Amino acid sequence: MIFRNTDSHAILDNKTGKRINPAESIEIGDRVWFGNRTTILKGVKIDDDCIVATGAIVTRNVPANSIVAGIPAKVVKSDISWRLQR
Repeated sequence: MIFRNTDSHAILDNKTGKRINPAESIEIGDRVWFGNRTTILKGVKIDDDCIVATGAIVTRNVPANSIVAGIPAKVVKSDISWRLQR
């Protein structure tokens, strides 16, 4: 899993000198299951009871009780719950 709350390098507006790509927090709810090799980008909030599929790159907020997959990640199933027990 990779969490990227910054772009690593500052990008500045030449006219104002101000940074145009500031860092942003990432918020993760309760009971979120991450598959292998997932990437979560800055500014994203993942609500409770979600599943992030293997290899997904999450670029936008994820609503509660959802499965997201793909690049960029999209909701592929809603209104789900999951348990640790098999």
